[in-house]
Amino acid sequence: VFFFCFVFCPCPLPSKITYINWLHMCRAGVLALQYFTPRKGLAGWGQAHMMARHVILKVLLEAGGGLVEVVRGEATQAGGKGTYVKLDKTKIDSVGMPAIGAFLTKLQVYKSTANVEAMRAMYTHFASVESPEMISLRDEVRWGKAAVCD
Repeated sequence: VFFFCFVFCPCPLPSKITYINWLHMCRAGVLALQYFTPRKGLAGWGQAHMMARHVILKVLLEAGGGLVEVVRGEATQAGGKGTYVKLDKTKIDSVGMPAIGAFLTKLQVYKSTANVEAMRAMYTHFASVESPEMISLRDEVRWGKAAVCD
């Protein structure tokens, strides 16, 4: 039944499920920052799957095109939103899928050709949490004040 709905159903359910899954992954990328310890480099990631979630978020952020944005705010601002993740569902297919596809293709090529240096450089770029903005976001996440979905 689920497969039938995704393939043959004219209803909006599949697009809503896709949007929710992408939004959930972006939010998980922000929340993953609570498992990162600054000043330890990549060794600072407490759990590998949390690092991977953050890498996916950074790939999508760097894809640009207004696909995903981490909007910083105050918990007391109008509407009660603090920092939240904003995802444009109209750009998942046009911006998000190609970005993730290109990233995974590069990762697979580097793995298949045993190009450890290139793979490590690319993954380190996406897994790093060095910018003051990311460190500030990490502190906000650790105190439980971030990552509301929009």
